[in-house]
Amino acid sequence: GELISAILQQTNREFPDWLHKTPAERFDRALGEIAKGRKIPESELRQQLDKYASLIDADPSVEQEDRYYTLVYRHDFFRAGNLAGEKAAALQRELKSSAPTQPDTTGAGNAKRLRLIRFRLMQGDAHFANISTKALGAAKVAMTAYQSAVSFSDPKESPEQWRTATRSLATVLNLLAGSYALPSSEAEPVIRQAIAITEETYGKDHPETAFHLLQLSRQLLDTN
Repeated sequence: GELISAILQQTNREFPDWLHKTPAERFDRALGEIAKGRKIPESELRQQLDKYASLIDADPSVEQEDRYYTLVYRHDFFRAGNLAGEKAAALQRELKSSAPTQPDTTGAGNAKRLRLIRFRLMQGDAHFANISTKALGAAKVAMTAYQSAVSFSDPKESPEQWRTATRSLATVLNLLAGSYALPSSEAEPVIRQAIAITEETYGKDHPETAFHLLQLSRQLLDTN
């Protein structure tokens, strides 16, 4: 699962003509890059992942997380995202129904919240990987999943998850505002939200913030 997760993260990094490649082509490109980075022949890496997927298929009792990564490996990003979303929704219901009336001294509630954030991030990542020029809906589903992850994250208690969630949300907001050329009435507030997120996450002088500010200036020049 960890290896497929790394490939998925690489899949979601933009490169020239990113949107003109199919989700499967982007994933296979990322797999090749990961194999090269780890100095493993791509064919050998695929054999390892094929074996992993076969073991998951043969065991009906495996965790949903393993099933998720098997679906991702097979380029079924839509089903993978939905699977992670269903698990996150179930955890969210559990948290709501078991809200403690007294302080949680066992840490069980916090552990469940961290799992919820993880599954929301997995949901967002899978739908982000499924984005194409013909699938604007995938970007919007990814945005909603990342927004949920941000809302449950705490920069003090889980700084790494919070940083990942905010960075992912800013990226998909920028993609919606830029690559999909949303109407100006929708694009400007989306870019401003991305700026606010990156400023809070990295600071006003960070390159990520500067990138979104440049997007905003271009948007304003185009519409004024």
